[in-house]
Amino acid sequence: MGADFTDATTRLKESLKGVGLTIAQVLAPTFIDAFNGVAKIVSSLIQWTRENPILAQSIMTVGGVIAGWIAVTQGAAKATTIWRLTL
Repeated sequence: MGADFTDATTRLKESLKGVGLTIAQVLAPTFIDAFNGVAKIVSSLIQWTRENPILAQSIMTVGGVIAGWIAVTQGAAKATTIWRLTL
Protein backbone atom coordinates (compact mmCIF):
# COMPACT_ATOMS: atom_id res chain seq x y z
CA MET A 1 0.00 0.00 0.00
CA GLY A 2 2.85 2.42 0.78
CA ALA A 3 4.41 1.86 -2.64
CA ASP A 4 1.05 2.53 -4.35
CA PHE A 5 0.69 5.80 -2.46
CA THR A 6 4.23 6.83 -3.36
CA ASP A 7 3.62 6.01 -7.03
CA ALA A 8 0.34 7.95 -7.05
CA THR A 9 1.99 10.93 -5.38
CA THR A 10 4.83 10.86 -7.92
CA ARG A 11 2.37 10.72 -10.84
CA LEU A 12 0.39 13.61 -9.37
CA LYS A 13 3.52 15.73 -8.94
CA GLU A 14 4.61 15.04 -12.53
CA SER A 15 1.14 15.89 -13.85
CA LEU A 16 1.08 19.17 -11.93
CA LYS A 17 4.54 20.06 -13.23
CA GLY A 18 3.29 19.45 -16.76
CA VAL A 19 0.25 21.64 -16.20
CA GLY A 20 2.42 24.37 -14.70
CA LEU A 21 4.80 24.30 -17.66
CA THR A 22 1.93 24.41 -20.14
CA ILE A 23 0.34 27.37 -18.38
CA ALA A 24 3.71 29.14 -18.20
CA GLN A 25 4.28 28.64 -21.93
CA VAL A 26 0.84 30.01 -22.76
CA LEU A 27 1.10 33.02 -20.42
CA ALA A 28 4.77 33.88 -21.01
CA PRO A 29 4.15 36.15 -24.03
CA THR A 30 1.50 38.06 -22.10
CA PHE A 31 3.81 38.55 -19.13
CA ILE A 32 6.67 39.61 -21.38
CA ASP A 33 4.47 42.21 -23.11
CA ALA A 34 3.22 43.49 -19.75
CA PHE A 35 6.75 43.74 -18.31
CA ASN A 36 7.99 45.55 -21.43
CA GLY A 37 5.06 47.98 -21.18
CA VAL A 38 5.78 48.71 -17.53
CA ALA A 39 9.48 49.20 -18.33
CA LYS A 40 8.60 51.77 -21.01
CA ILE A 41 6.31 53.63 -18.61
CA VAL A 42 8.96 53.68 -15.87
CA SER A 43 11.62 54.89 -18.32
CA SER A 44 9.34 57.68 -19.52
CA LEU A 45 8.53 58.67 -15.96
CA ILE A 46 12.22 58.78 -15.04
CA GLN A 47 12.99 60.91 -18.08
CA TRP A 48 10.10 63.28 -17.34
CA THR A 49 11.20 63.58 -13.71
CA ARG A 50 14.74 64.49 -14.79
CA GLU A 51 13.38 67.11 -17.19
CA ASN A 52 10.91 68.58 -14.66
CA PRO A 53 12.44 68.17 -11.18
CA ILE A 54 10.59 71.07 -9.54
CA LEU A 55 7.20 69.96 -10.86
CA ALA A 56 7.91 66.34 -9.88
CA GLN A 57 8.88 67.45 -6.37
CA SER A 58 5.71 69.55 -6.08
CA ILE A 59 3.54 66.63 -7.19
CA MET A 60 5.24 64.33 -4.66
CA THR A 61 4.77 66.90 -1.91
CA VAL A 62 1.07 67.31 -2.66
CA GLY A 63 0.69 63.52 -2.86
CA GLY A 64 2.43 63.13 0.49
CA VAL A 65 0.19 65.73 2.12
CA ILE A 66 -2.93 64.02 0.74
CA ALA A 67 -1.71 60.60 1.89
CA GLY A 68 -0.91 61.99 5.34
CA TRP A 69 -4.32 63.64 5.59
CA ILE A 70 -6.04 60.37 4.64
CA ALA A 71 -4.00 58.46 7.22
CA VAL A 72 -4.83 60.96 9.97
CA THR A 73 -8.54 61.10 9.17
CA GLN A 74 -8.82 57.31 8.89
CA GLY A 75 -6.99 56.87 12.18
CA ALA A 76 -9.25 59.43 13.85
CA ALA A 77 -12.34 57.72 12.45
CA LYS A 78 -11.21 54.34 13.76
CA ALA A 79 -10.30 55.80 17.15
CA THR A 80 -13.71 57.48 17.37
CA THR A 81 -15.46 54.23 16.49
CA ILE A 82 -13.51 52.29 19.09
CA TRP A 83 -14.16 54.99 21.67
CA ARG A 84 -17.92 54.89 20.97
CA LEU A 85 -18.01 51.10 21.22
CA THR A 86 -16.32 51.13 24.61
CA LEU A 87 -18.83 53.51 26.14
